[in-house]
Amino acid sequence: AWIYRRRSADGGNSDVACGVGDLILTLIGNESDYRIMLDKGVGETIIGGERAADGAVYGSGENAVDVDGGVGRVEIGFEENDMI
Repeated sequence: AWIYRRRSADGGNSDVACGVGDLILTLIGNESDYRIMLDKGVGETIIGGERAADGAVYGSGENAVDVDGGVGRVEIGFEENDMI
């Protein structure tokens, strides 16, 4: 599985293309800091512990994250502690 961490303080937009395999994405900061656009592909996608629907937009924060799920499981979580 690929593991990726991103800080909300980094600002701006991020594109995440998963390809083949699982991805664990930890967004550093509050869930309210982010706006996640999801094209989930083939496989289960979980955002903040909840099953996510394809084509949905989650949140309304100023940091946009565009996720293309590819083939595999995608799990997106949030961590308030910025220890990276």
